Amino acid sequence: MNQGKACWPGSALVLLGTVLALGAWSVPGLAQEPAPPPAEEKGRPRIVVEPKALYVGEVFAGEKGKGQIKIQNTGTATLKILKVRSGCGCTATKLKDEDKEIPAGGFVMLPVTMTPSKVPTGDRFVKSITIVSNDPVQPALPVRIEARVKVGVEVSPPSLIFKKMQYGEVRVQGLKLQGLTEEPFQITGIDKGSGPVMLEYDQELVALAHMIKVTVGPMPDLQNVHLRLRIRTTHSKSPVLNTPLLVEVEKLIAISPTYLNLGRHDPGSVVEGKITLSTKEDRPIKSVKARVTRYPMEVTARPVEGSPDQWVLAFQVPEEMPRRKLISPVVITTDLEQAGPIKMTVSLIVSPPATETPGQE
Repeated sequence: MNQGKACWPGSALVLLGTVLALGAWSVPGLAQEPAPPPAEEKGRPRIVVEPKALYVGEVFAGEKGKGQIKIQNTGTATLKILKVRSGCGCTATKLKDEDKEIPAGGFVMLPVTMTPSKVPTGDRFVKSITIVSNDPVQPALPVRIEARVKVGVEVSPPSLIFKKMQYGEVRVQGLKLQGLTEEPFQITGIDKGSGPVMLEYDQELVALAHMIKVTVGPMPDLQNVHLRLRIRTTHSKSPVLNTPLLVEVEKLIAISPTYLNLGRHDPGSVVEGKITLSTKEDRPIKSVKARVTRYPMEVTARPVEGSPDQWVLAFQVPEEMPRRKLISPVVITTDLEQAGPIKMTVSLIVSPPATETPGQE
């Protein structure tokens, strides 16, 4: 028999395990750690805004549109508004110091002012603000602010588009300016940038409506034109009007390749390269002329026998041409005059004359 050691019968051990499994609170003299309260009982703020996107209405450019945002605290702890950030200087907010702490279940009204600027009249003006708070779930809550810019003068059509213009063609469109208030106005000038565009209007007329005659062409080449007409007026609500102008040219002939690499050749040699000229509706090309614009290099063109759209260009390298790499635009014209000039690029390396040593320029 072992002395000094307590012997527990098997049944007693089972009973003790059951008691411990049921919880220490059931055993006199044993204390239990209280379970942590649910997160909601600890308390936290919850920010909710109405509306989620604020529309301040129709306003003229440079004038103020106003509205309010309701900031609610639907949580169980105080909501603290740390700051309200604006995306630009055109949007302003102001919250009183006493409104920066919102108790559980409370709300405050946040005034918002938007001043649209630098936007085509009649367009939507959209910015945003960000409300920064101690809400752990939404610490930075964005709110969209939107206005529609009212027009004092309406431009019709809002943009000018000239589609499929051909080389040498001239077209005319009218642009109408209609005042939407009772204020007569005058056109003081129009900035159009560079391009084949002519503008005609009555510079002395003071009225509620004006007409501008817009003439495009003749097209000097086959490049698309993107312009913006900046119309200046005396109208107090629309001193500047911006009208896009687009000219899309129609290319009747496609050239391939657009970059012709002729390799290395001696001065005085004749260098040949092949090009393909594809026309719309498979119209035949009967004659081709080519001109190198950057160097005094003669070019002749002849059709490839048996091929309706392939041509050989023969370049005469001048005898006195020094060793160098030549890169130049080439202008190609055909008997299809309405197709206009076609541009490509040619490059070749002129080898040194026999009297020169390698590396000598």
